Amino acid sequence: DAHRIEQHLRERWQYHVDEVAHWTPPAWRAAVRCFALLPDLMRLDARQRAAGEPAATAARAAASTRTRTSADDAAIRWSALWRRRLPSEARGVALLRQPAECLLPRLIGATTGRDASSGPARAALRRLFRRHAGSAAAVFAYLALVALDLERLRGGLVVRALFDGGREPLAA
Repeated sequence: DAHRIEQHLRERWQYHVDEVAHWTPPAWRAAVRCFALLPDLMRLDARQRAAGEPAATAARAAASTRTRTSADDAAIRWSALWRRRLPSEARGVALLRQPAECLLPRLIGATTGRDASSGPARAALRRLFRRHAGSAAAVFAYLALVALDLERLRGGLVVRALFDGGREPLAA
């Protein structure tokens, strides 16, 4: 069912982010692992915009606290948490913020809510990944691209589970 799909994809995402974190130097691992929270925040932001809700639950957005908050507040708290986890010499590097800003426009204070899965966001992430290969910026760009793919996959699987459950599989 849809809940099992969501849970499985969330577990796989967590595993993948942890695997990528192991590829990085120890000083960067905490910041990389913080990216594991982004798909939850992306869903929170999308649900809030779609439903017009003034507040939504951000279960994992700010470490272990469980409070009612808006998607904007959750994104701001995530951004602050992520910056604290960066190595001290990297905290002011704007280039490192670009992947998260492509995923969560609210991290940069945008009120119009760009679609993170849009072509321009993907293209910007690909350029960042290619131009800064071998750097922390490329790691974050890669994770942002995987997060976008995961969101698209999740949406397709959930729709299929909810609406195509009784149909016969298509012939190959």
